Amino acid sequence: MNTRWNRQIAQILFTAVMMATLLGVAVSAGAPTETTFLAIVSEGQPLDVAVQSARAAGVQVRHTFPPDAFIGVTATDAIPEISGATVFRAPTDLPANMTPSARLAAQVWQALSAPRTSARTAATLDARPLHEGDFADSFIAPTAPARQLDALAAASPRPGYTESSQFLAGSIAVGIVFPESNGATDPSTEDWTSAETAQVASEIVAALDWWAQREPAAQLTMVYDVGSPVPTAVEPISRPYTDQQLWITDAMAAMGFDGYSYFDRVRAYNDYLRQTYGTDWAFTIFVVDSSADEDNRFSDGHFAYAYLGGPFMVMTSGNNGYGIGNMDAVAAHEIGHIFRALDQYASANVACDAVSGYLQVENQNSQQGCASDVPSIMRGQISPFVNAQIDDFARGQLGWADGNGNGVLDVVDAGLSVSGVTTATNASTTVFTVTGRVEETPFPSPKYRAVLINSLTAVNFAVDGGAWQAAQPADGAFDDYAEDFTFSTGTLSPGTHTITLQTVDDFGVRHERVLATVTVPGTEPVETTFASPSPRLLTQSVADTVDGSAVQRVGGIITGVEYRLDGGAWQSAQPADGAFDSASESFVIALDTTGLSLGTHTLEARAIDSLGNVDPTPAVMTVAVQGQFQVFLPLVVR
Repeated sequence: MNTRWNRQIAQILFTAVMMATLLGVAVSAGAPTETTFLAIVSEGQPLDVAVQSARAAGVQVRHTFPPDAFIGVTATDAIPEISGATVFRAPTDLPANMTPSARLAAQVWQALSAPRTSARTAATLDARPLHEGDFADSFIAPTAPARQLDALAAASPRPGYTESSQFLAGSIAVGIVFPESNGATDPSTEDWTSAETAQVASEIVAALDWWAQREPAAQLTMVYDVGSPVPTAVEPISRPYTDQQLWITDAMAAMGFDGYSYFDRVRAYNDYLRQTYGTDWAFTIFVVDSSADEDNRFSDGHFAYAYLGGPFMVMTSGNNGYGIGNMDAVAAHEIGHIFRALDQYASANVACDAVSGYLQVENQNSQQGCASDVPSIMRGQISPFVNAQIDDFARGQLGWADGNGNGVLDVVDAGLSVSGVTTATNASTTVFTVTGRVEETPFPSPKYRAVLINSLTAVNFAVDGGAWQAAQPADGAFDDYAEDFTFSTGTLSPGTHTITLQTVDDFGVRHERVLATVTVPGTEPVETTFASPSPRLLTQSVADTVDGSAVQRVGGIITGVEYRLDGGAWQSAQPADGAFDSASESFVIALDTTGLSLGTHTLEARAIDSLGNVDPTPAVMTVAVQGQFQVFLPLVVR
C-alpha cells in the first residue's frame, strides 16, 4: 500500500477543495487546446509508414483505423504534410469514395468535433432515480489457466498474455464487438444497423479521447478493431447479464477464437489484437443492441459493467436510458475499471482504504466519508464526463502519479542498467571504440509483476562533458527496451578522458552516467615541477617553503596543486599569485618540519586542471631534515 503517497494526495486534495469552495469554482481537469485532423493513406501505401511520418512531424497519432486511416492531434493550427497520406482539415473536403475503415474514421472524426451533452442536460440525467443494475458495475475476472500464466515467468519485462491493461499509458488495441442474435434459441428482437454501429464506435472513441486529454504524459494512442455484427443463438438483452457466457462464447467462436472458457476466448482475441497491431495493451468492448428494449437494461437490471484489469467490458446501446448519445460518458467510466480504477459512488460501497492499480493507491474519494470529496468520473453518471472531472486517487489507481516530480509518470519512469562495456583503441590515431548494452528496467509495483512498455529511442555519448553524439544500434535501430550499441570517439589528446553515456526513451526518460575513463599515453595534459634542486636540506623545527610550477597544455587552466609527504594525505598548496586561474601557475608549499624525524623524506606535488585531469606523474623531491646547531667562535687568550 502506497501509504505515504496517499497521505500526501489527501492533504493536497483537502487544500484544493477548500480553496475551490471559498472561490466558488469546480475542481476539474480542463482539456488542452488541440487541433484534430483525418489522414487517409493512399491505396497501396503502408499505414505504418504514414504513421511514422506523422509522428516525426510532431503529430500525436491518437486513433488508428487499420488498414488505411487515422486521426491525428497537434498542439497548433499548423498541420504538416504526411508521407503517403492525404490530410483532411474539414469534413467538407472528404472524398465521396472511401473504404469502410476510412469512412468509419471520417464519421468518428466528425463526431469528435460535434457538440456534446451540455452540463445542464447532464445534471438532469444524473438526477434520475437509480435502478437495481446501477449498484454493481465492476467485477474480478476468473484467473487464467496455469499454462497461460507460465508465460509470466519469462525474462522479458514486457506485459504478458494476461497482463492486458495494467495501467493507463501507452498504446491500446480496442476490439469493439457487436453480438447479433440469429433466432436459433431466443426470438431475435434486436437488429444492428450500420448507422447504429458507427455511432457506437464514435461514442467509444470519444470516451478514449476524453482519457487521452486528461493526461498528456500518458501518451495514449488507440488502434480500433471494429467488425460487422457477429451471430449468437440468444438475444443478449433479454437475458440476465450472468448469461453473458452464452453470447460471448458464440461471438468469439464466430470470430475464430478458442479457449478453456469464454474469458480465455476473449483473452486470446486481446492477445491477437496486441500482437497484430503492436500495442502495449488490449481489451474488448461488447455492445449489446437495446434499441427495441424498453429499459435498455439486461433482464436483471445491469446495463454497463467491466472487469478490473480486463479482459472486457459490456454496455447496452441505450445505457439505462442515458441514450446512445451519452455512451461516451458511460464508456469512460467502464474504461477506468479496465485499467483498475475503483467505483466511488455511494451505493458501490467501496471502502476508503481499498487499494487498486499497479501502484496500489487507496480509494479515498469514495462516497464513504473519505479524505477527498470531489466530482470524478469514477463516481459514475454523466456530469463528471461533461465537466472533465477525475480525482487524484482514481488517477493514482490508473498509474497517473509522478512521485519524484520529474514530469514522467511513475509507471513509465524506467530505470537503466548498463553492461558488457568494452573499450578498444587504435594506438596510431588515439580513437577509442566503445561497445556495450543498455537495458531499461520497469518501475516496480507493490503487488503485480513489474512490467515495462518503454522503448529506447536514442543512445548518445559525450567526451569530457562535450556535445552529445549519436551512438549506433547493433541491430539497426533503437526501438526496444534493451539495445546493444557501439560508437567511436574522435582523436583524443594525451591524458585522461571521461566518456559519458546518455539514453532517451519514448516517454522522455533520460539517463546519464559515466561509461568509461580512458587514458591516452604521451605528453600529459598537466605537468608539475619543483623549482628547487633535489635533495633539499631542511632544518628540524624551522619553517621553510618549497616552490614549484604547474602547466596545462590542452586548453584548460590549472585549478589546484596538492602535495604530500612520505605517501600521506594530499594537502593543498598555495598559488604564488593568489589564485589558480591560468594555464601556467607557480605554487608554494609551506612545510612544517616540527614533527619530522631527522633524515630523508619524500615530497610529492601534483597539479589538477579544469578538465578534471590530475598529473599522473607527480613531481618528486627528496628533503633531508637535520637537527639545529650553534656556531661558537674560538676563544683567544692573550
